Amino acid sequence: MTRAFPETVKRAAWERSGGHCECGAHAIPYKITSAEYDHYPVPYAYGGANTLDNCRVLDRGCHRKITSTVDVPRIAKAARIEAKRAGLRKSKRPFPKRINPWNS
Repeated sequence: MTRAFPETVKRAAWERSGGHCECGAHAIPYKITSAEYDHYPVPYAYGGANTLDNCRVLDRGCHRKITSTVDVPRIAKAARIEAKRAGLRKSKRPFPKRINPWNS
């Protein structure tokens, strides 16, 4: 599976957005080639498909901001949780032993 969306999906997403960035309401300044296409709601790192349902149109600034502040930290946290559940990573801060006050 390639990371890039096919041309047909890009064109359909562009038409759906009406030339506007789908993170807000501002217009994308140039044309379809200046837009960037983001895997949303399922990121590519977690098997997000290259379909119209998983594609949104963003301008370059919004795409970079969303990727660096939302997507990358969320993917990193999920990877840490998966590694811990698989026993590949131990907690650096183990919880203190619980004391049962009714069993003293």
